[in-house]
Amino acid sequence: MHTVFRPWFSRALTILIGVICATGLVITVIHDGWAAAWTFGPWLALLAGAVWAMYWHPFVEVREDGVRVVNIVRAIDIPWHCLTEVEVVWSLTFTTSAGRFAAWAAPAPSAIKSIREARRQPGLLRRRSDRTVADPDPERSGLHSLQALTREIQRAWDGARSEGSSATATVSVNWHGYIMLVGGALLALTVLSAVTA
Repeated sequence: MHTVFRPWFSRALTILIGVICATGLVITVIHDGWAAAWTFGPWLALLAGAVWAMYWHPFVEVREDGVRVVNIVRAIDIPWHCLTEVEVVWSLTFTTSAGRFAAWAAPAPSAIKSIREARRQPGLLRRRSDRTVADPDPERSGLHSLQALTREIQRAWDGARSEGSSATATVSVNWHGYIMLVGGALLALTVLSAVTA
């Protein structure tokens, strides 16, 4: 089993912003020459890179041994036996023996919509039950984009429980050093270009 969840809107937005930034840079060079590329290029690159890091890079992967949550600057590997709760409030959030981790790639419905639903259905914002995923019924919770994902997580989680999973693995968190390094370099370039413009 190998399921990757990355919203199509996030990919479409990343491509759109990338095309806009590239087009803007080409137009700037044609109109004002290569010197203008130093003034505006770093800003456009920073914008495109930030959008990629926030919207294309993050994803949620459901695997046989657990779930992998890749956020902007870190990746969290959660074995099934370490998972105690999954809920959807502001985003898909995993409660584990090592803490709580929210999935950037799986935001819940808007805050206003969530609050409105909570007022109509007390307890919707926080459903707690051992080994229970937040209710994926779109008619009740509005989780249209997360419905398939939550059901897949529930099936995999139940399957791991019935088969019995190894208790030796632990939750691991790995930081994306390359994203922080590249982001810092682009930010430094934008500051330098602004100072020397």
